[in-house]
Order: sequence, then C-alpha cells, then structure tokens
Amino acid sequence: MNIGEDNVVGLTADIPKQDNVIVKGTNREIIGELDANDDTTFNYEALPKDGEIALELSYTDTINERRHMEKKVYYDSSYFTDRKASEVQPKSIYYYLFWGLLVIIVIRWVWVWRRNKKKKEKERRESERKR
Repeated sequence: MNIGEDNVVGLTADIPKQDNVIVKGTNREIIGELDANDDTTFNYEALPKDGEIALELSYTDTINERRHMEKKVYYDSSYFTDRKASEVQPKSIYYYLFWGLLVIIVIRWVWVWRRNKKKKEKERRESERKR
C-alpha cells in the first residue's frame, strides 16, 4: 500500500534468499506504477516456513530518485490449515453412476460389435462355400 502523498513508478518486490522461504521461479515481481493511497497485490510461487519473511521493495519517487526499503512480514501456516477448500470432497453418487453406466455401455458396445463381426465372417464363409 502506498500511504505516501506521491505516486511511485518502477515498483518492484524482491524476496531475497533466506531460510524461511524457498521461491520457485523468479524472486522479483515487477509491479510498475502505484498511485498515492492505492494498493496492489503480487504473487510468488513459494514454499514458506513459519516465521519472518523479508521483502525488498524498490521504487522511483517523484524527484526521480531510486529508493529501496526492506519490510518483514510474518507467515503463520496455522491460518491455512483446516480450511474447507483443503478438505477432500466426497464424490457424489452421480459420479459413480456416470462412470458405471459408461463402463456398461462400452462393454455392451464391444459385445455387439464382436457378435456382428463374427456374424459377418460366418456369412462371408458361407457365401464362399456356395461358389
């Protein structure tokens, strides 16, 4: 969040190497411009551990000076456990009915196809004998 009175440009967020987080992919997110009293989000794919995670923010201010600051955030994995979205949802009875019916239809189709194939083969052999 930009709580300052001026806009910033060239905003980047870096996660430096540290013990509490392993970043997958790039450790820099280029955010771009951020207006005064505005906020934004950025995403990293990472494997965090409980504890402090350091972020390095860099931006260019209105007098065209590049500034750097370090902020620390605290990660607590307990906020992400026992969530409804994390639970394995049981399958509906319709899921099993659909797949069961599909298997029965495929078995029936194969059986009819093989029966018709044998019937045509038998008819072909009989027609060859008559010649």
